[in-house]
Amino acid sequence: MAFHLLAKPAGAVCNLDCSYCFFLSKEMLYPGSRFRMADEMLEAYIRQLIEAHSQVPEVMIAWQGGEPTLMGVDFFRRSIEYVERFRRPGMTVEYTIQTNGTLIDDEFAAFFKANDFLVGISIDGPPGMHDAYRVDRGGAPTSDRVLKGLGALKRHGVEFNVLTTLHRANADHPFEVYRYLRDEVGTRFMQFIPIIERLPAPTFDVPLEQLELSPGLAQKAPWKSWRERPLYRQEGSLVTDRSVTAEQYGYPLTSIAGGTLARGDTEGEEGRPKGDSEGVQAAGLEEDAHAAEAHPEDCGHRKAQGTESPATVAPIPAVAPIPASEVPEDHDDHEPRERDDHNPEVDAEP
Repeated sequence: MAFHLLAKPAGAVCNLDCSYCFFLSKEMLYPGSRFRMADEMLEAYIRQLIEAHSQVPEVMIAWQGGEPTLMGVDFFRRSIEYVERFRRPGMTVEYTIQTNGTLIDDEFAAFFKANDFLVGISIDGPPGMHDAYRVDRGGAPTSDRVLKGLGALKRHGVEFNVLTTLHRANADHPFEVYRYLRDEVGTRFMQFIPIIERLPAPTFDVPLEQLELSPGLAQKAPWKSWRERPLYRQEGSLVTDRSVTAEQYGYPLTSIAGGTLARGDTEGEEGRPKGDSEGVQAAGLEEDAHAAEAHPEDCGHRKAQGTESPATVAPIPAVAPIPASEVPEDHDDHEPRERDDHNPEVDAEP
């Protein structure tokens, strides 16, 4: 029986510090760890994964994080060597990686091309929207570095797609995000996942029951970095002001997929966005790290570097408290779309 497994060779470690990331704080679960897959473990992992697919003709080697490119290109070269050692004659092996793109250079891109990697890159839209929450560990914006990495992928002809998280900074601007990814980035497959960032307790100075909520409220996030919060456990019935509402998540997806510009943003015939149709995929309501990541989750059009001014962030509507029993658990499974197109898609009309 075939199955799909994501490996995180650097664990929860990442060179970015995205404000909404739920996964980075999991470093706390492994005090003293180097967060690097040892060579012995790499060999055993590849061997066992291939052996477990002994009854099927193909296997997928999928890497995610944290940020997997922190392992360096030689780590992935060794993984290919182990695949060639253990694969059966006639077995097809496909490679995917989800990355934030900031560490991709020509050496990485040439390696990805030579081994036919499908690369998923995380970008949240034009630089002003992307940099609202996707910052490095010094708090600096990252869009220029992502674009530089995508430039390397494009120069070497590497297949890539985009993972975008929807949050306060971009959810009210669906067509600006969509057109940027379609026209500037040049991607032909997009995945959108919502940021729903739970709070374990109200951040009010008075008890929640004494407040007049209408009918609820999104709370100002008490942290910008994972270092400022305890281990994220997906607890609590409130959400942060970085989170999207159901309407904010649904509007971009239904508008893009149906070509209906309901808020007066008309372009082209019959109010539909211009251009070729793209694959648009929506994930379920889940908290995201790399989006991590997926960081995991893009773009790469060089003329777009640094040209946009910061996006105006629309006020987020009031959010009703969510009963804990109704909030779905996180599924940390965001990754590049498989080439066999098993994942459901909604094709946007031109």
